[in-house]
Amino acid sequence: MAALAAWLKRLAPRRWDWPWLFAGLSSYLLLIAFLGTAVAKARVLTKLHGAGALDLMPALGVDAAVLFGLAALLAMVEAAAWWLRVATWSIAAVCSALALIGAFYFAIAGAPLSLAAIRLGLERFGDLRGVLAEALRRIGAAEIEAALIVLATLPVATWTFLRRRETVTSEGDWARARAAAAMAMVGLASWSFSGTPALLPLRQLRSDALLATALQEAKPTSPARRPRFKGYLPEILVSQPQLARLRSGARTNVVLLVLESTRYDATGLASAGGASTPNLVALAARGTTAPVARAVLPHTSKSLFSMLCDRLPTMQHTLFETSTALQVQCLPGILDAAGYRTGFFQSALGFFEGRPRLVANLGFSEFKAWEDIRGAPLGYLASDDRSLAQPLFAWIDADRSRPFFATLLSSGTHHPYRLPASDSGTNLSDHQRYLRLVQIEDELIGQVVAGLLARGLDAQTLIVVVGDHGEGFGDHAIRQHDNNFYEEGLRVPLVLEGPGVPVQRVDGNASLVDVTPSILDALGIDLRRDGGGAGFSVLPGKLSDVPRWFGCYYDDACAGYVLGDEKVVVLPRSDEAIAFDLKADPDELSPKPLSARAREHLPELEAVLAASRADVRVLGVAHGAVTRFALWECPADQVCRNSTWQGGFFEPPGG
Repeated sequence: MAALAAWLKRLAPRRWDWPWLFAGLSSYLLLIAFLGTAVAKARVLTKLHGAGALDLMPALGVDAAVLFGLAALLAMVEAAAWWLRVATWSIAAVCSALALIGAFYFAIAGAPLSLAAIRLGLERFGDLRGVLAEALRRIGAAEIEAALIVLATLPVATWTFLRRRETVTSEGDWARARAAAAMAMVGLASWSFSGTPALLPLRQLRSDALLATALQEAKPTSPARRPRFKGYLPEILVSQPQLARLRSGARTNVVLLVLESTRYDATGLASAGGASTPNLVALAARGTTAPVARAVLPHTSKSLFSMLCDRLPTMQHTLFETSTALQVQCLPGILDAAGYRTGFFQSALGFFEGRPRLVANLGFSEFKAWEDIRGAPLGYLASDDRSLAQPLFAWIDADRSRPFFATLLSSGTHHPYRLPASDSGTNLSDHQRYLRLVQIEDELIGQVVAGLLARGLDAQTLIVVVGDHGEGFGDHAIRQHDNNFYEEGLRVPLVLEGPGVPVQRVDGNASLVDVTPSILDALGIDLRRDGGGAGFSVLPGKLSDVPRWFGCYYDDACAGYVLGDEKVVVLPRSDEAIAFDLKADPDELSPKPLSARAREHLPELEAVLAASRADVRVLGVAHGAVTRFALWECPADQVCRNSTWQGGFFEPPGG
């Protein structure tokens, strides 16, 4: 007890303690990590509705407690045993790097860093480096250089000043410990006495990357959440007699336009605030629109699988959908077997996330991406979406003897929302550029409609327009889409127009798993009647009042369902479940406790999620290489498609 009392006495702050935070390497590294976290969280708060400057201190409370608490501990170790400095510096370097990565991630995504995000970044750094390059480009080389100069000069200047005061090194370590401990206590008090904020994003802001990562690693998996996915049963959705009916039917063509990152309220279908999308609005006026449709999981590869296979995707970030181990009949394969030509066209780079492999698994016979189409590059992934029209109609014109099913996937509305040179503007925000890119998507819709009309194919072609997921711009702190469970991340446009499609607005909650049943319904096949998959046709005009499931790309980030006007969100990281009344609270600002009706479906939600999650190790052992596969191979007669990284965009040599 006497030794403890002596230590506590030595931790009492003194006047000249504070500069030592800049002089000791371990303390300085952790101080920089805290400042980076503060900048990132301040950036998120400035975009968050209902939040103010006073919310920054409580949001940084845990960060201060963890980072400065660690700094104090390391300083005391250095004071007691100077020969351990290399070890303490190493610990500080690792922890500060992780905290800064968390701050960088927070600034980009508006959400806390997780183990899943770290693992994904390591597994697929090739896909990630474009995002990192874009973020560094926005900061600017001059700003980065200035920051590095300041960060390098400050500790040297501080150390020189303190040495002139002839401070003993050991006492300097204790000075650092006292200053850091005081900062940690202030942070802990700020977090402890601030109360629980009403806004859910503010609650999520009050987390620390280091602490959250450690807690996630230590947290055991609930038995109810253990993966149980073994494959899709039944594998076959459409039987041979049904395929025969398709072959002998009206032979309707199908064009599916998938709008990348396009939220419902960004279009002219919403009452206000969206971009001008006259072509989409005109399609909706001539056909069926489901005004309340949502993604199952807000990520493109997962959404493509859910809408084209009438199944839930695997509800996790691992892309099992690209594995040949998963055998399942999907709409492109169904129509290919029924005698259709099937083609997938995307304006984005072809090899991102192994897209050719996914397209082949879905059953498409042809695939064309930016490497073939060569639209004007926009950032690290996308190109001008209007470039899709010409290759589509060249493909259609090449063989008019058979009906066709074409899927077009836009890309411009994906981060970083860069405009084509012909549409560039000055001082536009991300959201303003995004809305202009939604207008360009609508121009593509107009090109498709006009091209079909010019060829006399309009009366025999079903057009379906759907968003793959939404996009966040800090509405609820979250940016982009992967883990955005709010309506801006999930709710998308869904419009069908053409033969067999009535003019109507659908009543009820639609889901992307409804796309395939709706298309087949228009072609004369009723999947629900004949024992189909997870979705429903929207063509009857009214959907059953059943839970519509959704999840996040990282399975520990969220899961939930919508039933009627109630939206239930389960947050595994904090072990809580909340609900939003979407009728009374459409902006999702006031989370409420679950109703009795909502609680009844929680066991079913856990069962659905477990059945849709695969154990990476088990599936990998049972079916061979599942997550590892070669990049898009180059045809023998073409220049390699996967060659070099140039200017933030992949281009082939000479391209």
